[in-house]
Amino acid sequence: MIACLLIPHFAAAVERWLDPSLATVPLVISESAQASTRVVAVSVEASKYHIVPGMSLKQAQALCSHAQIIPAKPTLYHQTLTEIVTLLAAVTAKVEPEASPAAAIIYADLGEIKGGEPFEFADSINQSLQTRLHLTSALGLATGKFPAYIAASSIGLKRTLLIAPGQESGFLAPIPVTTLPLDQELARRFHLLGLGTLGQLATLPAGPVLTQFGKYGQWLQRLAQGRDDRPVLPIQVQPAEQITHQLDGPVADREVLTALAQLIARELALRLVARGHVAQGLGLVLQLEDNTQWQKQIIFRYATNGPEQLARHLAALIDQVRISCGVVAMTLKLTGLTPARPRQLDLFANPTLSQQEQKFEALLPGFIARYGPDCFMRSP
Repeated sequence: MIACLLIPHFAAAVERWLDPSLATVPLVISESAQASTRVVAVSVEASKYHIVPGMSLKQAQALCSHAQIIPAKPTLYHQTLTEIVTLLAAVTAKVEPEASPAAAIIYADLGEIKGGEPFEFADSINQSLQTRLHLTSALGLATGKFPAYIAASSIGLKRTLLIAPGQESGFLAPIPVTTLPLDQELARRFHLLGLGTLGQLATLPAGPVLTQFGKYGQWLQRLAQGRDDRPVLPIQVQPAEQITHQLDGPVADREVLTALAQLIARELALRLVARGHVAQGLGLVLQLEDNTQWQKQIIFRYATNGPEQLARHLAALIDQVRISCGVVAMTLKLTGLTPARPRQLDLFANPTLSQQEQKFEALLPGFIARYGPDCFMRSP
């Protein structure tokens, strides 16, 4: 069973999570604030004005003069997508994202699942998305990628649609043929031949399809019939834990930012302890009110999951913060997660043990006389 998780207007959804005031306005996300640049993504409201990705920003403003235009934040979109993939990877190792600012499409191979398990999986994923990222998705389930994607595209957010095995062709039959990955020339030829739905393409004889459209057309016909044997190609996901906190308003006070960051670090430490992992690095991303970002990361000398150690590393990181305006969102990410292993503690790591050191130094000559000098070695 293949699951397709779909978040339409992905970049706009992430932006609205960061800034709730953008929730209802036509939102246009551009390459930059210059009028000569292109539209990267839009919200559903902006799409109703026929604004589409790739259009010039000047054209978009002509179509909707009251649209809210903001510059794209590709790093933030990538971080959000990575966390979604991580959520799915906790269920199955076979997770394949196909993402752009226009939409996030993520496939997961769930293997052999029966009964109500697909819907339990869907409920778990939707709840995790809402709780941790304040995002909602549509989820399609089918025996192949293409029917699973069409299923997800056919329903609203927070809903799940399962196409039972053997029912793929009947479900796909009324769907427009333009949902297939057609190039412009092939779309024109389909239109001239009156092929408007997947069902019409699916029922054509295989021989003429191969003759007219070649092997690619033959593959498209198999998709139209609901036969998609493409495997989910898993990507290597570096284990990580992260939390993004949206502030109520811009904050420039370093002490307030430090206190908030340490609270988040403690929550991350609890997550690591619960899963029995330690982290090898810490990243901090500050989203600023002028739509820019400040980010920095450090690698620990020793991997840890201790709240005090994480708070100490974080304080050192925040000391490097140089910002000129208020912070509207903060993201903390622990990277390089590995299973926790016992580590030999340093005998004299605590500076308060100086008296014990002196006592040991006093006893050392007696030990050497009793057991021999070869039995002892001083640590550098």
